[in-house]
This record gives sequence, C-alpha cells and structure tokens, in this order.
Amino acid sequence: MGEAPQPRFYRPFARQYDGGLSALLIETGTDPASMVPAVRETLLGMGQNIRVYAVQPLSTYIDQSLTGVRWMAMVLSSFGLFALLLAAIGLYGVIAYRVSLRTQEIGVRMALGADRGIIFREVLAYGLAVAGVVIGEVLAIPATRALASLQAGIRPGTASTHAAAAVIWVAVALVACYVPASRAAGVDPMEALRHE
Repeated sequence: MGEAPQPRFYRPFARQYDGGLSALLIETGTDPASMVPAVRETLLGMGQNIRVYAVQPLSTYIDQSLTGVRWMAMVLSSFGLFALLLAAIGLYGVIAYRVSLRTQEIGVRMALGADRGIIFREVLAYGLAVAGVVIGEVLAIPATRALASLQAGIRPGTASTHAAAAVIWVAVALVACYVPASRAAGVDPMEALRHE
C-alpha cells in the first residue's frame, strides 16, 4: 500500500526458494482466516530452514497498512469538526450581539404591528450568509484544482461534494442563528422600548 505500481513476476515457491525473505499470497475459495493454521503447517513442513513470521488474511494486512492513513484522516476530520463548531459559536455570538443592539428597534417595529415571524425570518436570513457560502464554494473549486496539480493523489471535488459542503454550512448557520432569532421574535415590545 502506498507504493508506486511496478511489474511483478510470480514463480512456483517450492522449486525456486533460495532462503531469502519472501512474502506469499495464497488465493483460497474458503474463509481465509480458517486457512491460517494449514498454511503455517505446510510452510514449516517444506524444510528446516524455513521460518514463518506472519500468516494472516490479506484483508487484515491491508487494514494494518491503512492504520496510519485512517489515523490521519480521523485527526484531520476532528480538526475540521472543531473548526465548524468554532464557526457556529462565533456566528451565534455575532447574531446574538446584533439582536441585543437592535432590541429597541425590534420593539418599536413590533409595537407598530410587525409580525413575530417576520422578525424571526429577518434575523435568521441575516445570519445565514448564503452569499458567503456560495462565494466560498466557488473559490474552493479553483483552489482544489490548484492543489491537485501540485500534489499527486488529490482529486478536485465533484459538484456533489461542493453542494454537500454548502448544505452543511447553511445547516450549521441555521442552528447557530435559531436561538438569537427566536429570542428576537419573543421580545416584549414594552420591555424592548425601556431597554437601554
């Protein structure tokens, strides 16, 4: 795993074995894990100079070789989720602060007959920042293409990937803005007018 593809030459093991370190790949139609004792016994029975270090199914070997990659993916995913959480907390703080600054204005509007649903939607729309999400996703396309040209193995994101990222950002913004928006919609006009 992780090696560049290169040509391989396969030959019968029993006739050509010269005592060096070898790796064997055995194809079986049965459960590979059940074949481990039989393979070990067969190899040990081929001669006194043969030592068997590890006999395991190929799936186990591949899982072990991917451990480092999985660990890095888990760490990077954790950092991404942490950044998303920080962005949600920051957005919540900005919207809550903006609502607190506009408490009197909201109270006046409600006293003049503004509907609570309109206030709620207005605060929610301010926090969604859909334009920012669209701009970010549009700029992400050339950025991933540039990275893909610099580093092998990085593929540019598909349209569905960018759409999923945009949906996640909008969902996080909705969750972050819901409490300040409902607080703004629940403002008592008389209390808001007395608010300093």
